[in-house]
Order: sequence, then structure tokens, then C-alpha cells
Amino acid sequence: MVSHIKELKRTVNDYTFMAFIFPIPSKKEYIYKHIPNALDILPFKAQSLDAENFGEDLKSFLNSLYNDQRIAEFFFNYRLKDSIKYWYDKILEEITKDIENPPPALEITSRTINQNILLNVLKALKYNAAWKSLIQWCLEEEVFFDIGYIVEIEDEIESSILLCSNFLYKQAFYSIRSFLEMSLLYIYYSLYPEEYEKWKNNLNYKAPFFHKRKNSLISILRNDGILSSKNAEKLSKLYTKLNAYVHSRPDSITNRGYYNGNWIGRHYNPDFLLEWTENFIKATELMLRIFCEYLIKWSSNLDLYLEGKCPICHSSDFFKYSDPIFQEIVIYKCKKCNNDISYYEGKRVNIVRNYKFMLKKDS
Repeated sequence: MVSHIKELKRTVNDYTFMAFIFPIPSKKEYIYKHIPNALDILPFKAQSLDAENFGEDLKSFLNSLYNDQRIAEFFFNYRLKDSIKYWYDKILEEITKDIENPPPALEITSRTINQNILLNVLKALKYNAAWKSLIQWCLEEEVFFDIGYIVEIEDEIESSILLCSNFLYKQAFYSIRSFLEMSLLYIYYSLYPEEYEKWKNNLNYKAPFFHKRKNSLISILRNDGILSSKNAEKLSKLYTKLNAYVHSRPDSITNRGYYNGNWIGRHYNPDFLLEWTENFIKATELMLRIFCEYLIKWSSNLDLYLEGKCPICHSSDFFKYSDPIFQEIVIYKCKKCNNDISYYEGKRVNIVRNYKFMLKKDS
């Protein structure tokens, strides 16, 4: 944990106000210290939810990010484990109901609850939790380029779970594909802010193709050293496979069978559920590795990029004023998002005001 570097105390109208000043470490140093250790934890294990050591690998991932076992334990026990259990219970409940009440035209014999598939579901949900943790860490440490876009990526991959739980497998595969696209575009826009501005200000802006083109996202990021040749090849193969689900596979269409009287609509399909878990795991693990490696490389310029900018919206337009109690603390309030940035002795710092311990002086 980072200790405070200065403690300020002021007495105003018979009350004592205290402020603790904490340093803000260099983004580059912080990322170099934590991210590589998190990558070493991957891949995650397939475990039963009632296993005694369920989620130990996920907790290790969190501990590597935060470098604090207490935070890792709290985050896992009170947020991530509940999220994993919620989605797992929902998927299992929908499967059970569908098996008990099958559509009339459905072959019942091939539909059972396969425990190995359920283990894969739990593994996929652990990867989703890891991605949520990484995004949360980026937001807390102000290591992001566009706050709205990075949260949208998190929503995109979680929507795949929701769609899968409702047996919309084709749409669930589509969300995985969109997750890959948005993740690479986020990285691309952070490296090419002029393209980002074009995207923001022009509804007709055309982003680069994902792959198999000279100036595709994959080729650009590979040439920039963000993507290794190995990861670029994996991404391209996975994207091609997901395209097949979305565009060309007749058996992936939810409403197939209309023309021969065998329409069954949405239903539990163990083969598709297994394929979904496999693709979900591949996509999230691959993007965790790519995104972490990107953060390490992008961090070299991050401190310089954020200099003089709001860490939330990256605007450079501020109101400047001194703290009403501690005049030596200078505060810049962003005109765009109202975020406050504090400076002490010319350096940006975090301020904690301990109002709980305002002490009235004895008369």
C-alpha cells in the first residue's frame, strides 16, 4: 500500500481539519510492476463452483494487479464470486427448464446436462470476471484512453453470456466477435488519436478492416509492435471462425426449420453451448494477454500523454482554484466532466480529507 507523504492540519472556527497527501506513482512504473505478474497466472483452471479452492487462480490474478491480498480477497468474495454464481445459476436454470419442457419438434435423446460442459461454463465465467477486474483496475488507476469505450467493451463480452443463457447462440458468437473488434479498435484509437477524433466527429467514419487486408487492424498493430505474430495469427483464425457462426452456418440460425415444419426456435443445444464456452475462453484469454501487453507498451508514453489533461475525459480545459482550507493545495476542475485534480508543491497528488476526525477544541 502507498503511504502518505504529508499530513496537513488546519484549525478553522474552533474545528480541526486534516488532509493526507498521497503520491501518484508513474503509470509506467506501476504497470511494469503489476501487469507482467498477472499474465503469469494465465491460463485459468476449470473448477467446480463448490470446490474448496475455487477461484484461487482468479484471486492470484487480482493480487498481481493490486499487489494487495486483502483487496484481492474482498473483490473476489464480495463481487466476482457472486457474479460468477449468478450467471452459472441462470444458465443452469434455463437449461433445466428447457430439458423438462422441450419444443415438440426437438429430438430429446441428445439433450442432457453434461458436467464437463458446465465446468467449461464456469471457466468461461472466470475469464469474464478477470476481464471485468482488468477494466476496473484500469479505471481505478486512470490507465485508459476513453472511459466510455472501455466500459462498452466490458458490456459487449458480458452480453454474450446473457445471449447464451437465453439459447441465442448465434447472437452470443456475434458478441464475442464484436468484443474482439472493439478491443482492437480501442487500442488502435489510443495509438492514433487523430483517427479517434475522426470516429467521434463523423458518423460515416469507416474503421479499418479487422484482418486479411494490407491496412487492417491486425496488420497495423502487428507493425506497431503491439501484436506478436503469434497472437495476430490466433486472432485472425478465431475471428474467421466466429464469422462462420454469424454469417454462413445454417445450423447456427435460431429459427431454422420453418420450411419443413421442424421449427423449434430457441432451445438448449449442448454442442453449441460447448462451442460457445471454447470460443469465449479463447477470446477472453487472448485479449487479456494482448491488452496487458498493450498496456505495458502504451505506458511508456502514458505519463507524457496525460500531462496537463483530465485523466477521465482527457480534456485540457480547467478552472483553477486553491483549496478553501488548505491554500497550498491547488485544484484544477475539469470544465467538461467536473473531475478534480489536486496539486501539491507542483506535483499531482491524491488528497484524503479525514472529516470523521474533526476535533472541536476545548473552550
